[in-house]
Amino acid sequence: MNERTIAEAEDGLFLYEESSETPEDSEEKPCITLVPLSLGGEWYAADIENVLEVLKVPTITKVPNVPGHIRGVTNIRGNITSVTDLRRLFGLGETALTPESRIVVIRAAARTTSLLTDSVGSVLRVPIESIQPALSTIPKVQAEHIKGEVKLPDGRLLAVLDLEKVMSLDQMRFE
Repeated sequence: MNERTIAEAEDGLFLYEESSETPEDSEEKPCITLVPLSLGGEWYAADIENVLEVLKVPTITKVPNVPGHIRGVTNIRGNITSVTDLRRLFGLGETALTPESRIVVIRAAARTTSLLTDSVGSVLRVPIESIQPALSTIPKVQAEHIKGEVKLPDGRLLAVLDLEKVMSLDQMRFE
């Protein structure tokens, strides 16, 4: 079974490599691999199947007449991609750029974009059955785009984003 793994390059770029290792326990529960994202003190997660890479924040060029949650565009190895501020999109204010800030390049709903986050945590592999329905306390603007929540051993809750729905939002269609 092929599985995605993460490696860190010298420039802080995380690359995904295919591994052909097979699990020792063939009775292992179905799992999902998640990339945790911090936004305004809350933790979210993206399915690694949608994540192309994680980068330190490169130069972002502002673009006129785009929705407010679009911080601009950036050049990633010759490919121009939009930079979406998830905090703005979810109504959590603007992401302040810090040394911990990262962009997560994703592909969902047949489109590619970069998501600006406060920080990115270590990749986690969790059993699919551990994903519970989202709590009713999550604001509607966010809850509509969350598959569910996972409680981590340290007590944190990760809201698992449904990136297909996020990328299908009318606000994300600005071509």
